[in-house]
Amino acid sequence: MITVSGTWLRSHKEFEEDHSKSHAYSKILTSDGVEVKFIRGDTAIVIGEWSIAGVKELDGTPRQHQKGKFTWVLEKRQEIWWVVAVQNTFVR
Repeated sequence: MITVSGTWLRSHKEFEEDHSKSHAYSKILTSDGVEVKFIRGDTAIVIGEWSIAGVKELDGTPRQHQKGKFTWVLEKRQEIWWVVAVQNTFVR
């Protein structure tokens, strides 16, 4: 996963640690639209937009309302959809 700040998270553990810190102070996360495109029956690309409000830096300083876009690649394995790649980008 590539985060909005450009950090490349290479494992599930890194993802959990990063998001636990960055979303510890998050208040409202919304999905502002999602589009799914199937490449094959077991592979899909998901493109969407998000917004978040009420976020604070680790020192407690409030951040401004943020918006972004994401692209996910999903793969169906044994009837479960897995996210195998993510690109997340701020919209300024």
